[in-house]
Amino acid sequence: MYEKEDKMDLFKKEEKGKEILNGGKTVKLRLKPNGKYTVEVDDIAVKVTQRGFMNAVNRGFSGTKTFPFSNITAIQFKEPGFTTGYLQFILSGSLETKRGVSGAVRDENSILFTKKELALMSELKEYVEWKILNKHQANTVNSNNSEADEILKFKSLLDQGIITEDEFAIKKKQILGL
Repeated sequence: MYEKEDKMDLFKKEEKGKEILNGGKTVKLRLKPNGKYTVEVDDIAVKVTQRGFMNAVNRGFSGTKTFPFSNITAIQFKEPGFTTGYLQFILSGSLETKRGVSGAVRDENSILFTKKELALMSELKEYVEWKILNKHQANTVNSNNSEADEILKFKSLLDQGIITEDEFAIKKKQILGL
Protein backbone atom coordinates (compact mmCIF):
# COMPACT_ATOMS: atom_id res chain seq x y z
CA MET A 1 0.00 0.00 0.00
CA TYR A 2 1.12 3.55 -0.56
CA GLU A 3 2.14 6.02 2.11
CA LYS A 4 0.30 9.33 2.24
CA GLU A 5 3.34 11.35 1.15
CA ASP A 6 4.08 8.92 -1.70
CA LYS A 7 1.26 10.35 -3.89
CA MET A 8 1.40 7.19 -5.98
CA ASP A 9 3.05 6.52 -9.33
CA LEU A 10 0.13 8.15 -11.11
CA PHE A 11 1.56 11.56 -10.19
CA LYS A 12 5.24 10.75 -10.77
CA LYS A 13 6.03 9.75 -14.33
CA GLU A 14 4.80 11.27 -17.58
CA GLU A 15 4.15 8.75 -20.30
CA LYS A 16 2.09 8.35 -23.43
CA GLY A 17 -1.46 9.48 -22.66
CA LYS A 18 -0.51 11.07 -19.32
CA GLU A 19 0.55 14.62 -18.44
CA ILE A 20 1.59 15.81 -15.00
CA LEU A 21 0.44 19.38 -14.36
CA ASN A 22 0.63 22.04 -11.61
CA GLY A 23 3.95 20.79 -10.26
CA GLY A 24 2.64 17.27 -9.69
CA LYS A 25 -0.72 18.27 -8.17
CA THR A 26 -2.83 17.26 -11.17
CA VAL A 27 -2.63 14.43 -13.68
CA LYS A 28 -4.37 14.48 -17.06
CA LEU A 29 -5.04 11.19 -18.85
CA ARG A 30 -6.10 11.09 -22.49
CA LEU A 31 -7.87 7.92 -23.62
CA LYS A 32 -8.72 7.54 -27.29
CA PRO A 33 -9.39 4.11 -28.79
CA ASN A 34 -12.81 3.30 -27.25
CA GLY A 35 -14.47 6.65 -27.08
CA LYS A 36 -12.51 9.74 -26.28
CA TYR A 37 -12.01 10.72 -22.66
CA THR A 38 -9.95 13.27 -20.83
CA VAL A 39 -9.56 12.37 -17.15
CA GLU A 40 -8.13 14.95 -14.72
CA VAL A 41 -7.16 13.76 -11.25
CA ASP A 42 -6.11 15.78 -8.21
CA ASP A 43 -6.39 15.41 -4.42
CA ILE A 44 -10.08 16.36 -4.39
CA ALA A 45 -11.75 14.76 -7.41
CA VAL A 46 -11.66 12.94 -10.71
CA LYS A 47 -13.05 14.96 -13.64
CA VAL A 48 -14.09 13.05 -16.75
CA THR A 49 -14.80 14.75 -20.07
CA GLN A 50 -16.28 12.61 -22.84
CA ARG A 51 -15.83 13.43 -26.50
CA GLY A 52 -16.27 11.70 -29.79
CA PHE A 53 -19.05 10.29 -31.89
CA MET A 54 -19.43 6.97 -30.00
CA ASN A 55 -19.78 8.68 -26.61
CA ALA A 56 -22.36 11.07 -28.07
CA VAL A 57 -24.37 8.16 -29.49
CA ASN A 58 -24.22 6.04 -26.32
CA ARG A 59 -24.41 8.71 -23.62
CA GLY A 60 -25.35 11.99 -25.24
CA PHE A 61 -23.37 15.18 -24.87
CA SER A 62 -22.76 15.32 -21.15
CA GLY A 63 -19.73 17.60 -20.86
CA THR A 64 -17.42 17.21 -17.87
CA LYS A 65 -18.51 15.17 -14.88
CA THR A 66 -16.77 15.63 -11.52
CA PHE A 67 -16.49 12.76 -9.05
CA PRO A 68 -15.37 14.14 -5.66
CA PHE A 69 -13.50 11.50 -3.66
CA SER A 70 -15.82 12.29 -0.74
CA ASN A 71 -18.75 10.89 -2.80
CA ILE A 72 -17.02 7.82 -4.26
CA THR A 73 -17.82 4.74 -2.17
CA ALA A 74 -16.28 2.09 -4.44
CA ILE A 75 -15.11 1.37 -7.96
CA GLN A 76 -15.75 -1.50 -10.28
CA PHE A 77 -12.89 -2.43 -12.60
CA LYS A 78 -12.85 -4.85 -15.51
CA GLU A 79 -9.67 -5.44 -17.45
CA PRO A 80 -9.99 -5.51 -21.22
CA GLY A 81 -9.89 -8.91 -22.84
CA PHE A 82 -12.17 -10.08 -25.59
CA THR A 83 -14.19 -6.90 -24.94
CA THR A 84 -13.27 -3.45 -23.76
CA GLY A 85 -12.37 -2.77 -20.14
CA TYR A 86 -14.05 -0.27 -17.87
CA LEU A 87 -13.68 1.59 -14.60
CA GLN A 88 -16.99 2.52 -12.99
CA PHE A 89 -17.33 4.96 -10.10
CA ILE A 90 -19.88 3.90 -7.47
CA LEU A 91 -21.24 6.98 -5.70
CA SER A 92 -23.17 7.42 -2.46
CA GLY A 93 -26.82 6.66 -3.19
CA SER A 94 -26.26 5.45 -6.76
CA LEU A 95 -26.83 2.05 -8.29
CA GLU A 96 -24.00 0.32 -10.10
CA THR A 97 -24.65 -1.30 -13.43
CA LYS A 98 -24.99 -5.07 -13.25
CA ARG A 99 -24.82 -5.63 -16.99
CA GLY A 100 -21.02 -5.70 -17.42
CA VAL A 101 -19.52 -4.03 -20.46
CA SER A 102 -22.89 -3.51 -22.18
CA GLY A 103 -24.06 -1.53 -19.15
CA ALA A 104 -20.79 0.37 -18.81
CA VAL A 105 -21.01 1.56 -22.43
CA ARG A 106 -24.16 3.52 -21.55
CA ASP A 107 -23.26 4.41 -17.95
CA GLU A 108 -22.14 8.00 -17.47
CA ASN A 109 -20.12 6.96 -14.38
CA SER A 110 -17.88 4.62 -16.38
CA ILE A 111 -14.72 5.09 -18.41
CA LEU A 112 -14.06 2.57 -21.20
CA PHE A 113 -10.52 1.62 -22.16
CA THR A 114 -8.48 -0.86 -24.22
CA LYS A 115 -5.46 -3.07 -23.48
CA LYS A 116 -3.13 -0.24 -24.56
CA GLU A 117 -4.53 1.93 -21.75
CA LEU A 118 -4.64 -0.79 -19.08
CA ALA A 119 -1.50 0.42 -17.25
CA LEU A 120 -2.83 3.99 -16.97
CA MET A 121 -6.25 2.83 -15.82
CA SER A 122 -4.73 0.43 -13.30
CA GLU A 123 -2.80 3.36 -11.80
CA LEU A 124 -6.01 5.40 -11.66
CA LYS A 125 -7.85 2.48 -10.02
CA GLU A 126 -5.14 2.12 -7.36
CA TYR A 127 -5.18 5.85 -6.63
CA VAL A 128 -8.98 5.98 -6.27
CA GLU A 129 -8.94 2.91 -3.99
CA TRP A 130 -6.19 4.55 -1.91
CA LYS A 131 -8.26 7.74 -1.58
CA ILE A 132 -11.37 5.74 -0.58
CA LEU A 133 -9.38 3.79 2.03
CA ASN A 134 -7.87 6.97 3.49
CA LYS A 135 -11.33 8.58 3.64
CA HIS A 136 -12.71 5.61 5.60
CA GLN A 137 -9.70 5.58 7.94
CA ALA A 138 -10.17 9.31 8.61
CA ASN A 139 -13.88 8.74 9.34
CA THR A 140 -12.96 5.96 11.79
CA VAL A 141 -10.51 8.25 13.59
CA ASN A 142 -13.14 11.01 13.77
CA SER A 143 -15.68 8.51 15.11
CA ASN A 144 -13.25 7.38 17.80
CA ASN A 145 -12.57 11.01 18.73
CA SER A 146 -16.28 11.73 19.12
CA GLU A 147 -16.64 8.66 21.39
CA ALA A 148 -13.79 9.93 23.55
CA ASP A 149 -15.35 13.41 23.64
CA GLU A 150 -18.69 11.91 24.68
CA ILE A 151 -17.06 9.93 27.53
CA LEU A 152 -15.20 13.06 28.70
CA LYS A 153 -18.49 14.95 28.76
CA PHE A 154 -20.06 12.33 31.05
CA LYS A 155 -16.89 12.19 33.19
CA SER A 156 -17.25 15.92 33.71
CA LEU A 157 -20.89 15.41 34.77
CA LEU A 158 -19.70 12.71 37.22
CA ASP A 159 -17.00 15.00 38.64
CA GLN A 160 -19.60 17.74 39.14
CA GLY A 161 -21.87 15.30 40.99
CA ILE A 162 -24.64 15.59 38.40
CA ILE A 163 -24.61 11.84 37.63
CA THR A 164 -23.61 8.86 39.78
CA GLU A 165 -20.70 6.46 39.28
CA ASP A 166 -23.15 3.77 38.13
CA GLU A 167 -24.78 6.10 35.58
CA PHE A 168 -21.34 7.04 34.25
CA ALA A 169 -20.34 3.36 33.92
CA ILE A 170 -23.58 2.56 32.04
CA LYS A 171 -23.14 5.51 29.66
CA LYS A 172 -19.49 4.62 29.03
CA LYS A 173 -20.43 1.06 28.10
CA GLN A 174 -23.19 2.34 25.79
CA ILE A 175 -20.81 4.71 24.02
CA LEU A 176 -18.15 2.05 23.57
CA GLY A 177 -20.71 -0.53 22.49
CA LEU A 178 -19.80 -2.97 25.25
